[in-house]
This record gives sequence, structure tokens and C-alpha cells, in this order.
Amino acid sequence: MQHVLYFILNITMNLGTILFHKFFNGVAPEVVAQKYRNKAKESFTHFGMSGTGMFKVVAPHKPMNADDYQWKNVDLLVEFANANGLSIHYNTVITGHKDTMPEWYDSLDQVEKYQVLEDHVRTVIRRYKGKVEYFKLVNEAVREEKTNYL
Repeated sequence: MQHVLYFILNITMNLGTILFHKFFNGVAPEVVAQKYRNKAKESFTHFGMSGTGMFKVVAPHKPMNADDYQWKNVDLLVEFANANGLSIHYNTVITGHKDTMPEWYDSLDQVEKYQVLEDHVRTVIRRYKGKVEYFKLVNEAVREEKTNYL
């Protein structure tokens, strides 16, 4: 005789997914985009961003100040979440992967790199403080030994 043991768990957890900016910025057909946004609201309460906020995406050219950043896609996702009472986290402010850093960053010396990273983190947090629930500051530790990250 085979015995089966069942466990009933009463666990509350928040499930989330990633929002893709193409459904908010006019790239996807509006009918498809609206369907995506409606399904997202119905299915989840927590969201991240799919590469939308990466350093090289928001600052492809060396920014002199916050106005030089390309915020449009991040703003659209944050506005959607905030307007619908949904939680959003900024994924990711900086990472350890060389291909997520803007090209102009490579030519900086160590002191400049450190200052740029500090300025970037402060700029992102200042812009979205109170609008973004979580900031993933660093995704995956710096691991490329041959890269002069700082």
C-alpha cells in the first residue's frame, strides 16, 4: 500500500514580473499594448523593469546633469505602476557586467569612474524617490577581472 502525505501550506507572498517598455512607449500596436497593460494589472502587483533602467540605456552619452538622461521609458513604467497602485522596483541601477555600462565610461580614469557611479546612483534615486518601492543598486557583483571597473 502506498502512503501519500499531503502538506497544506498557508503562505502569503507577492508575485511579480517584469514590465517591458515597448508596451508603454508606442512601439507595440496600441491594441496589443492595452491588452498587455490590462493583463499585467490583473495578474500582478509587483513589477521590475527589463533592462529599461540600465546605466547604458538611460545615459548613452555622458550626462552632465539629470536632464541629460533619457528617462522616457523608465518614467512611463513608473507612472503606470503609480497610477494603478502597483509596486515597482528599479532594476538595475548598476551591474558588474561590462556590456551594461555606457561606452563613454570605459575611457574614464578610476577617480572619474567612482564619481560617475556615485553621481548616477544619486541621480536615479533622487528622481524616483517615493515613486519606486525598491532600488536594486547592484545586480551581480563585479566579476570581470580584466575590466577596470573603478
